[in-house]
Amino acid sequence: MLRVHPTIYTAHPLAWRQLLTDLGLAVSGADPAPPVAPSPEGTPTKFDAGAGRVAVHPVAAGQAEFVAFGVEVGDVAEFARRTNLWAAEAAHTPLASPPSGQGADRTCVISAGDGLSFTATTARRSADGSWTVETTADPQLGVQLLWYTPDRAAAKAALTGIGARPLPIAPAATDHVAAADDAYCFSAKNGGTFGVLSSAEAPHPVLSFTYDGDLSALAQRLAAAGHRLSTLTDRSLSVAVPGSLAGSTLSVRTAVVP
Repeated sequence: MLRVHPTIYTAHPLAWRQLLTDLGLAVSGADPAPPVAPSPEGTPTKFDAGAGRVAVHPVAAGQAEFVAFGVEVGDVAEFARRTNLWAAEAAHTPLASPPSGQGADRTCVISAGDGLSFTATTARRSADGSWTVETTADPQLGVQLLWYTPDRAAAKAALTGIGARPLPIAPAATDHVAAADDAYCFSAKNGGTFGVLSSAEAPHPVLSFTYDGDLSALAQRLAAAGHRLSTLTDRSLSVAVPGSLAGSTLSVRTAVVP
């Protein structure tokens, strides 16, 4: 089991809640992880898309606002074992730390060769015992976590090691993920996708979404809800985000089926 699950740390959690629900995500419950710092506004909350999940954690005013790379897995100990088994067979440095925590709160940290580290958390099953997301989420909306790095090979190796699947993408399919190599896009078995992009800066994640529907209709819905759109084309839109996150906009792009 593998699901894309980034976390937004923000001093504006209620504004993010409004934006995410207007995009089509559905509140799926409280996130059990503790907030980075006390905040008078909001509590840690999870939001489901049709594919993938996003957590929003409040931070106090003046604290740094950022997006943290993350995934959900079914069994953290088994996930760490398989990840490190792959690393040993592929002659990579072990990627996964020993699991910490107990039961549903168990986690481990993945360390990629480019210096980016991220957490794998234990996924909660739905009421029917499956790994499905909240049924009221827009099924056409998917979470896409972009990994900017000066070392794409290290990022690709880490995603392969955790069990993400490479996706072949045609050159005209997308304008933000390199298409010369069919391993620059990856999917998670239980929802969401990853993109690996070149950057001269230190490795860092950027949250974005894919949409398998009418982007113009989605743009109209966002504008009617009071959100400011900065870009709208036939295959992408950008909407302003609350707070001071790097980039200051959130991108939604047409989903591509390879």
